[in-house]
Amino acid sequence: GHLRGLRLDSFEKAQRLVADARAQGLYLAPAVASTVVLAPVLITSPNEISRGIDILASVLMSWDEQLS
Repeated sequence: GHLRGLRLDSFEKAQRLVADARAQGLYLAPAVASTVVLAPVLITSPNEISRGIDILASVLMSWDEQLS
């Protein structure tokens, strides 16, 4: 499958990423320790994968802007 994990440096940041991504329409599995689980279904289209990556990038870039 497409199972992947994205490790952040704290559980709180992982929880925030899950919440912020959901607010933009991307469902992520709940964080486990400091890792966010990315597990798209096998019938996910390339366009849907691309959209998910765009949402993740948008969320993470917004964090960078907030810290600047």
